[in-house]
Amino acid sequence: MAWAVFFDEEALDLLDAAAEMASAALAARSRRVDEDGVIKRSVDMSRIKLETLRASMHQAPLIEYHELEPQQREAFHQMAVLAFSSSDPEKADAAWKTLRTFILRPGTKEPFAGGAKPWSDADLSAPRMARPAKKAEAGKTEMSGRVRKRRKPDTPQTGFE
Repeated sequence: MAWAVFFDEEALDLLDAAAEMASAALAARSRRVDEDGVIKRSVDMSRIKLETLRASMHQAPLIEYHELEPQQREAFHQMAVLAFSSSDPEKADAAWKTLRTFILRPGTKEPFAGGAKPWSDADLSAPRMARPAKKAEAGKTEMSGRVRKRRKPDTPQTGFE
């Protein structure tokens, strides 16, 4: 897994503009006449990856220590002690991975707002990105009304002999 940390907003602006231009070029390539749809599918997969990159660039900055809730700070301290004092490498690795989840998540500051919204292309699905945690709300869960058709048990599958 690759990570990018930006310390310069001008560099972030330039990279976002370059990604926006690449996205426009890929969108034009995707609209090309392609009878089999092979080029379109391939280009659209690249567009989705590029839009995911742009969406991650538009996330809020990493969380600050003071933004953690008291119980989260306590858990962070416990994991830090475990990570640095454990003689068992597997326990230390598990604690280290937990520490990373505390650190590598969006905070409450305003996200980068340069360029057009990264998921603005109507023909692409919007990438899901991490958001700051919200309190659980009591309510009805959403379920699709779609039900799969069942095959009759005595009906053979076609295509296999």
